[in-house]
Amino acid sequence: MDVLVDTQRGVSWDYILADGSNDRACIVEAGMTTDQIDFMSYPPHHLANGILKPVEELLKNPSTPILKGLMVRWNDYQYPEDYDHLFNQALVDDYKRFHPDYTYRYNAADFGETGYVDPMYTDKNCPSGYYFAPQRELRDDLVLVSNHFVIPEMRLCAMNFWTQIVSSGEYDDIQWRYDQLNKELLDALAQGPLDADKALEIIDFLAPYGEFPDYYFQYWEKDKKPLDECAIQGSVSLLDLKELTIINHYGFYTDEWVTISLKRYLV
Repeated sequence: MDVLVDTQRGVSWDYILADGSNDRACIVEAGMTTDQIDFMSYPPHHLANGILKPVEELLKNPSTPILKGLMVRWNDYQYPEDYDHLFNQALVDDYKRFHPDYTYRYNAADFGETGYVDPMYTDKNCPSGYYFAPQRELRDDLVLVSNHFVIPEMRLCAMNFWTQIVSSGEYDDIQWRYDQLNKELLDALAQGPLDADKALEIIDFLAPYGEFPDYYFQYWEKDKKPLDECAIQGSVSLLDLKELTIINHYGFYTDEWVTISLKRYLV
């Protein structure tokens, strides 16, 4: 953790840290390295001085320590519910004022442990980045991340106007992937501890042979192709921190998974 805190950082990023020896894990929500974050300088003026004005009082007691521009969500992090209950409905209503085609109606259940802001990946219910994203996972043995900040203080940093421009059109995808992965994990954990096969099935849920086959072709290809022509964007990896193995899937979707034993490289 000290390495991340002290490193000179210039962009925002989500980092996953886990230790198989003590069964602890966290998500590091990191911005640029700074001794002090002016959280309220990021939202638009009319929000910072209107709907979000009460946040100034909440910021006096951060939900987790602020460490040189980053905050950490440990597996037992307690999300401060005030942010959702106090602000999200007003933020949704405010967004409607400027976007007459936006039809989503705020529903508190959508922000609960098993809710969805977007029931399907084709839906467009997120008010851009102008909302406090819910933390779905409430179990102490589970921590989850896609591509967005969840810690409410760090969410303020995502409300900058230019951030909305750069990330335009991606907020719904990011939120839906987080929400769907949450459902996949909770459904599986309700049946007992995960084994490697089930974990692989879950992390591969967006593959073109999975539960949502059209997702791949909507985002990565204009026309459907045979699986041996469908490239894996990056890689899909499952890490076993006790056995020190990494199971990787890369190349094309018909390629075999490859297992790497870290014990052969660690001294």
